[in-house]
Amino acid sequence: RDPGRRAVVRAVVDVDGSPFTVAGTHMPLLKDPVWRLRRSLRAALPGPGEPGALAGDMNMWGWCAGRLAGPGWRRAVRGRTYPAHRPHSQTDHILVNPAVEVVASEVVRQVMSDHRPVRAHLRF
Repeated sequence: RDPGRRAVVRAVVDVDGSPFTVAGTHMPLLKDPVWRLRRSLRAALPGPGEPGALAGDMNMWGWCAGRLAGPGWRRAVRGRTYPAHRPHSQTDHILVNPAVEVVASEVVRQVMSDHRPVRAHLRF
């Protein structure tokens, strides 16, 4: 596994005439050198004045994910997601930038994966 080959999927969607950037990723485990990915990840994210979100199985705690995304990015959801049957840690995140308000968020209880999904209602 080469962490340098990890990808960020980025889409800009139209929400009532305004652009919203959504990026998704699946980060390597913390033991891998994820910090090498910082530059390419940040290049895929919108600037602080452009609304955007980054979501995925980040295989790291929230404060780590926030630092990886960069200044101003914050967690939209807080709660335990892993392992799904008896979660003790949050490794799945939705991060938003300063242009986004978090209206509501939750960790969804389900059993179809080894992780619990996260969901957020956002406004910009």
